[in-house]
Amino acid sequence: NNQTHIDKDQIQPILNKVLELILSPLLQGTALDAVIEFFCALVSQSISYEELVKLLIKPIYSQQKATTSTAASTTNDHHPHQQQPQQQQQQQLVVHRQAFYSIAKSFASLTVANLKESAYFIKKFQEDLNDSKCSDSIKILALLCLGETGKYTDLAQSSSNLQQILLDIFSSQSDDLRTAASYTLGYIGIRNLNSHIPFLLSEIARSQTKRQYLLLHSLREIIAYQNHENLPQLDEHIDSIWRTLFAHCECPEE
Repeated sequence: NNQTHIDKDQIQPILNKVLELILSPLLQGTALDAVIEFFCALVSQSISYEELVKLLIKPIYSQQKATTSTAASTTNDHHPHQQQPQQQQQQQLVVHRQAFYSIAKSFASLTVANLKESAYFIKKFQEDLNDSKCSDSIKILALLCLGETGKYTDLAQSSSNLQQILLDIFSSQSDDLRTAASYTLGYIGIRNLNSHIPFLLSEIARSQTKRQYLLLHSLREIIAYQNHENLPQLDEHIDSIWRTLFAHCECPEE
């Protein structure tokens, strides 16, 4: 906890190796926790929050534009047979799935300690979700960063229209995007469950089967998180949650 400044040039070789490590599918559990602790120590002693976050997301954002998003929307009308290859190309992820979670967890831990500086990235991630020029990989990272940050600070109420943006992604052709959106929708309001739980239950009640399945996954994330951190507000909604679960326990979508 010593706040002695660490020279950036001295730490750079180590940081470069850790940034390579964050992309490994094997980095999980206590090893990931140690890496996140290292990042947090750097921000307080050597490197700015903004600079470190940019380094973290660079492997994904270096693929700035999807090669197919815009083209698919303009050419498929004329060449329907091209649609499937374009979709497959766009769904290729630039890093392993575990790396997305590792980067997102690191981002969230850095952000909760630097909330005033985080507004730019929170806004950027939301804008990227609506940008057809952004690849699936960028959108998945944006989703997971928002979801992980939601564990610490309420994004459902503080970020305009974010809930609807996530619901719209449920209609994506990409399984990875739909899964990430479901995960994120569970967590963005976990710090304001008295508002977020009724919203989810209402959406479940009025949605079609496939959309219900994703919403139930969002609800599951909240319930599972209760095992890691006590959420007193959840107790107030137990009865309504049980009613919803029993009503959909034989849902054909699984």
